[in-house]
Amino acid sequence: MKTIELFKDSLSYPSKDVDKLLTLGVLFFFDAIISLLPSLTTALGYGLLTQILYFISNIIGIFIVLIAVGYLISIIKGTIDGNVDIPSIRIIKNLSDGIKVFIISIAYYLIPAIVVLIVAYLIGAYSIISQIFASFFYFGIEASIPSYFMVENIPNIVIIPIIATILLIISTLFLVIAIARFADSGNIKDGLNFKLVFSDIVKISWGKYILLLLILFFILLFILFVGFIISIIPFLGMIILFLVILPFMTIFYGRSIGLIYKKI
Repeated sequence: MKTIELFKDSLSYPSKDVDKLLTLGVLFFFDAIISLLPSLTTALGYGLLTQILYFISNIIGIFIVLIAVGYLISIIKGTIDGNVDIPSIRIIKNLSDGIKVFIISIAYYLIPAIVVLIVAYLIGAYSIISQIFASFFYFGIEASIPSYFMVENIPNIVIIPIIATILLIISTLFLVIAIARFADSGNIKDGLNFKLVFSDIVKISWGKYILLLLILFFILLFILFVGFIISIIPFLGMIILFLVILPFMTIFYGRSIGLIYKKI
């Protein structure tokens, strides 16, 4: 499948079953409504109730995110198997898959995180940051940090986010295929098999794979931008965002990853 055909298929796929698109949207919209409840109780001055609702809304939010991620896995799986129909949401199955994806994600991001922390320690970033915070603490937020201090330490401060960003991008490139491998087999071990993940990317070819992900990223960015513009519309805009735009992006993304993985 050519690149244009791949994304043309992915963009048209969510509209093949509007009912399932809206079902996912209801899930997102419910999460949005629940997350607003603590703000209402805060405005009414119910402190204890606000804390309870914050806790409950966070728990519900985590569950919904895991279900959505698990549903994404079912879309990728269906695409790899050649199914043209959008799968139905299966709460327990999707939740289980979502938890497994979370575990896989931790495995792929853990080493880069450790590397960043070690580098930060070796170049003295923790000491630099503590000195900056100490300056603000003792002299106030309006205090100016000595220019010589900034000149001496800017390279060390800047290098950490640069290294973190590079490692994040590299880890994500592997994680995308790892998740697709898991979706294909249903076995978490296949997603954690770094050697086979690397081999799969080589089969696609690094250049083509990165190009496809870049195109996917910019399409998602454009859809999100459109969603942001629509969300400005009072009341109705937010409903459209959660009921249509976000589920559309989720289904489109899952379909795209499944089709990319099928190139192996």
